[in-house]
Amino acid sequence: MFQSIKAILNHYFMSKKMVCYKKLKIKAEKTEGSPD
Repeated sequence: MFQSIKAILNHYFMSKKMVCYKKLKIKAEKTEGSPD
């Protein structure tokens, strides 16, 4: 029971981290491309 909840939470946090990482990467690429 607890193991499945842990796995779901782990998956949830990993996907959240990936979304944040992608957003940061896009932001970094945009700032690199512009002089601001």
